[in-house]
Amino acid sequence: MRSRMVRSTVDLMDFLRDVDYPASKDEIIALAEDHMVSKDIMSRLEQLPEREYISLADVTSEVPV
Repeated sequence: MRSRMVRSTVDLMDFLRDVDYPASKDEIIALAEDHMVSKDIMSRLEQLPEREYISLADVTSEVPV
C-alpha cells in the first residue's frame, strides 16, 4: 500500500508540472479531469483551497501528500 502512495505522489507531481500557471483550483481540477488522473490524485486536488496558484511549488505547499 505504501508503494502505491509513493507512485501516486510521483504521478501527482508529474501532472502538476504540466499545469499552465497561474491557475485557479477549478482550472487545475478541469485539467486533471481532461488528463483522466487517478481517483487518489483527484481527491487530493479537490482538497485544495479555492484560490489562484502561481507555480508548482505554490500548489504543492497546499496539496496533501
